[in-house]
Amino acid sequence: MTEQIVVYGAAGKIEVLFDQAEVLGAKGAVLMAHPHPLLGGDARHKVVEYLTRELVQNGWNVYRPNFRGVGATQGAHDAGVGETDDLVRVCVEITRASGDGPLVLAGFSYGAYIQTRVYQRLLTQGIPVLAVALVSPGVGVTQSGRVYAPELVPKDSLIVLGQCDERVSLNDMCDWAEHCGANVVVLPKADHFYRGKLPSLSTVVIGYLERNLLQL
Repeated sequence: MTEQIVVYGAAGKIEVLFDQAEVLGAKGAVLMAHPHPLLGGDARHKVVEYLTRELVQNGWNVYRPNFRGVGATQGAHDAGVGETDDLVRVCVEITRASGDGPLVLAGFSYGAYIQTRVYQRLLTQGIPVLAVALVSPGVGVTQSGRVYAPELVPKDSLIVLGQCDERVSLNDMCDWAEHCGANVVVLPKADHFYRGKLPSLSTVVIGYLERNLLQL
């Protein structure tokens, strides 16, 4: 059952949806970031919901913050700046919680782009991250005309791309992922929203996290 948690950031309340692992003793905590709020994205977006359900069933605690101006989160959209601040704040609270285990950063679309910024902030603050799993991150000029320049992520990060992504250039995403040295998985015939491909997407993400756990 999803629980609502409130964390306080610079703009006020940050609404966080929390789903507890369905096994005794969580493997770790996943901070899941949703797609662009000005395009209808929120913490209950179908891609985010599907991944959350699968992660919970596989033993992960999942935290899904709503970005500023979405749901019960206060403030207004801040073009990634305030959103990054808020997610870092949530990460600090997660790492203070007992029993959550290692921290994973995950995100879809705009949320994946924000997580690249969050990772760099956590790096400077000395907060350890087990893994970074990004699905169709915003890179370069997107279909909406917005321009994204994501930060670098670790070489062992996972970048999942849809072969038929209609919103973000596959070449731009691959070039950025290669620059990072990240692991790239391209799902055949998958569009930006992974219609009909969500089971394959979750299998890739969960398999990646399991491999990272084995390296602890």
